[in-house]
Amino acid sequence: HAVVLSPDNRFLFVPDLGTDQIKIYKVDAAKGMFTPNDPPFATVKAGLGPRHFTFGRGAKFAYTLCEMGSSVAVFSYNPIKGSLTPVQTISNLPSDFKGEDNSAEIEVDRSGRFLYASNRGNDSITVFAIDPTKGTLTQVQVVPTQGNIPRNFALDPTGNYLIAANQKSSNMVVFSVDQKDGKLKPAGQVLDIPSPVDILFVPAE
Repeated sequence: HAVVLSPDNRFLFVPDLGTDQIKIYKVDAAKGMFTPNDPPFATVKAGLGPRHFTFGRGAKFAYTLCEMGSSVAVFSYNPIKGSLTPVQTISNLPSDFKGEDNSAEIEVDRSGRFLYASNRGNDSITVFAIDPTKGTLTQVQVVPTQGNIPRNFALDPTGNYLIAANQKSSNMVVFSVDQKDGKLKPAGQVLDIPSPVDILFVPAE
């Protein structure tokens, strides 16, 4: 479901939903090739289905969003070996939610203090605080996205806003980000966009 390069471009990480693994490859930039790393993968709990992957600030820790298990798996990262060591697995759903859910997107804010994960089915975004020493997560907030099937979201370059893309309800909703606790609040702007599935900020000319 994704391919993510390490910050130093030496390793490639590929979350594989079907095998419950994050495949790890060595990158040979000179030859334009990659080969299986040693170790060649990291594993999440059976049935969780890793979907997307991201590094925390400083790349001491990495996080994968598990689609089928609606959770985030936390790993410590060894940049020399390119290896991932499991640290924590935490649900990104409200504790009282009983319906069907498929998690979708994950992103760490530019300060490295907060992690965001979207939930399809529950139609929400979960905010986690990141422990700077351990890399572990604590749930701070679960906020409705004011739409259906938030397949994607993106934090803007300033870090002050988050835009949620609700695929099934065909709208994009703007949230303000509280810089103190990472919490989201609707900013009052809803855009009608046919089936939005991905958001990308690009430099303005």
